[in-house]
Amino acid sequence: MTRGIYTLANDVVYDQLIALLNSIEQNVGTELPICIIPYDDRLDRVQQEIQQRPKVSLFDNQAAIDRWETFAHQVWAAIPATNCPNPLAPSGTAATSSANSPPLTGPSTSLSFTKPITWP
Repeated sequence: MTRGIYTLANDVVYDQLIALLNSIEQNVGTELPICIIPYDDRLDRVQQEIQQRPKVSLFDNQAAIDRWETFAHQVWAAIPATNCPNPLAPSGTAATSSANSPPLTGPSTSLSFTKPITWP
């Protein structure tokens, strides 16, 4: 069994991601694999940071992301109350994103999933 941590991030929550990575390194060590699930395509700063951390990777299985995206759209379409716009999301996006779900096909077979919290 491979243990690891998945977290959701993009450049918008870059500072929170760095705090999380630093905390994991301080409290757990630098050998635990961490896989970042991209919330969207805003990843320039995240990708630069990943290059400096050998055990941190970006989840890049686009087929798995597409499957989750399709599944999430089907679920949310079936629940009318969830079809309302999210005031904190970019214009035109659904109330939630499939990026909030762990991909279950990543490098770790035992995982912990974290999601950075931002305050409006």
